[in-house]
Amino acid sequence: MKFFIYTILLTLVINTVQANTCISGNCQNGFGIETSVSGEKYIGEFVSGKRNGQGVLETPNQEKYIGSWKENLRHGEGRVYRSGKLVKSGNWENNRLPKLSYVQNGCLTGDCMNGIGIYLYKNGTKVYAKFESGEVSGYAICYYNDGSKYIGNIKNQKKHSSGIYFDANGAVKEGVWNEDKFVVATEHTGKKGCINGNCVNGKGASKYDDYSLYEGGFFNEQADGFGIYHFSNGNIYIGQWENNQLNGSGTMFYNNGTVLKGIWNNGYFKEILEDDMVSRVGYDIDEKNMSKTWVLLVGVSNYMDLNNLKYTDDDAFKLHSFFKSPAGGAIADEQITLLIDESATQDVILKNLKFIAKNAGKNDQILFYFSGHGFKGAFAPHDYRKGGDVLVKHSDLIQILEESKAKSKVVIADACHAGSMNTKGDFCNSVLDVYYNAFRKSSGGTVLLLSSKADELSIESNGLKQGLFSHYLLRGLKGRANKDGDSIVTVSELHQYVYNNVRFVTDGFQTPVIHGDFDANMPISVITD
Repeated sequence: MKFFIYTILLTLVINTVQANTCISGNCQNGFGIETSVSGEKYIGEFVSGKRNGQGVLETPNQEKYIGSWKENLRHGEGRVYRSGKLVKSGNWENNRLPKLSYVQNGCLTGDCMNGIGIYLYKNGTKVYAKFESGEVSGYAICYYNDGSKYIGNIKNQKKHSSGIYFDANGAVKEGVWNEDKFVVATEHTGKKGCINGNCVNGKGASKYDDYSLYEGGFFNEQADGFGIYHFSNGNIYIGQWENNQLNGSGTMFYNNGTVLKGIWNNGYFKEILEDDMVSRVGYDIDEKNMSKTWVLLVGVSNYMDLNNLKYTDDDAFKLHSFFKSPAGGAIADEQITLLIDESATQDVILKNLKFIAKNAGKNDQILFYFSGHGFKGAFAPHDYRKGGDVLVKHSDLIQILEESKAKSKVVIADACHAGSMNTKGDFCNSVLDVYYNAFRKSSGGTVLLLSSKADELSIESNGLKQGLFSHYLLRGLKGRANKDGDSIVTVSELHQYVYNNVRFVTDGFQTPVIHGDFDANMPISVITD
């Protein structure tokens, strides 16, 4: 019996060891490709034999995770694609995603205009670099959505001058590049050495054998004084050095999006500087009188028991990007929630709306947007079943909003029979300053801006690749609805613009409607140009 148990244990140990196989590169401390017996494939960075840094995990079910790793777990900024379509993204914590953000592009952290930052491009490329006037300046670490990696000089978002490229198949190209084209190979032999300036006693730049780069002061051939260090895993440190160690005040931009700023001693972080606590631009007013906008965006295209829609999820994505921009109020991450497809169940939608309604202050604004299937008196969440009662009822939404003390509530719906949602009783920087000052001056109220009458359908346009209502809604928010020529788009201006265009394009087939008891001058967006 003991021999049998030992044999089982030994078999388990052997299977565990053989579960992952390194098929290319350095899967111990470097960049490599690893496969598992379950059919998974990981392309990316390793530390001590574990997935650490940036990498791509491909699974047999056509799902792909692209982003940050720590100790074999998804940790930091990351995105999940299914059959090539983004299904979830955000900042992961130990393999869990506490809150969805659906980041598709933009500056993830730091200063991506004139400083050090991490930027995610629309094509999935993530760049760790120094920026000047919004463009990468010189040396950068680039991670591509196929798992490949580039360390070197960048020009116009392309590999340019000297650099090394690790492709998704394990091949390595080191040498000179010209606008993404490989020109000539150079042999990598140990330490690169000084490539510019005085790397003995003065200011210079030096490359090292792990492809990292230091730019800054030197004393006795060691980093000393102020300098910037580009680590080969994407981390960037900018600050004070002494004897080749991080010493003094400085900021570390980690490859998972974390930023650590303060005092360092012999390479270790010691303390945060109190004066590094910076208030958010546009919110430097008394907290009791602060005006905030809370946004809940829901887009459902994939249904369990209904025909799938084409563009409803994309409509929600586009509105999310708009409300994150200055024109939409530059809504903070903790005040905006995006629910797409599987995450947009009845329970999750109602819980998020209740949370917002409860936490919104008396000077705040709530905006709820739904794009998906609709019935008379209700919206259909992802988990709707034919003949069942799993619905987001209009009456429930209205009741939740009625109980909130928020100054104003805006409900925007692009769904069939949206007009059946009616009110009951009487319920129905400088750019940011303009928006929030206008909001504080309005008397608030509740407005329902709906895509169609109760007996009408809402149209999706193949040509526009959007819902027709949402297309004109977004154009109106961006400034087309600003009829009086000031910098503010009001709810009445927005409705009139959407109504005129949708009615015209559909030849009267679809009629956007507006209900509620609200201030016609309630601002909904601000023109930034």
